[in-house]
Amino acid sequence: SSFEAMVMMADLGATPTPTEVAETMEVRAHLEVLSVRLACQRRDDKDLQRMTQVMESTEKVLAADGNIAEEDTAFHIALVDATHNSVLVRVLNAFYRFTAKRRVLLFSNRDQAKASARDHRKLIELIRQRDEDKAAALILNHMHRARTYWSTVLGEPSERTARAGRSRRA
Repeated sequence: SSFEAMVMMADLGATPTPTEVAETMEVRAHLEVLSVRLACQRRDDKDLQRMTQVMESTEKVLAADGNIAEEDTAFHIALVDATHNSVLVRVLNAFYRFTAKRRVLLFSNRDQAKASARDHRKLIELIRQRDEDKAAALILNHMHRARTYWSTVLGEPSERTARAGRSRRA
């Protein structure tokens, strides 16, 4: 089935398999790297202001011991909007919809929420400085932390995915 069908099924409450979670995160990580690189190149002051406003909202939610799932999504959307690439925005928006329910669970963990907010603050500064390499490294680490969390919560993906990962690293 198509990725769009997976997103629609998730919207309707279907639970993705651990393999689907792992594979979508693998693809999303590289799209996020592309996003931060393009945002470093193309962002304008309005983009930086929007990301900063989302961070201010995130800080308020954290201070009130709330869940930052919505703010996290808003940050990633603001970041990809800073690429000024409408196709990339649409593609990544589907990934954000696919992960919406899982983000609520992820950010019920205070340590995960605080770590994500720290990364977002650093990303804004790196994008402001147009430091593509550091921003790309940070977003990969950001995604790796989430991937590690989900593999712990959901268990390891299928052996086929594990084998594919090993062969790519070889």
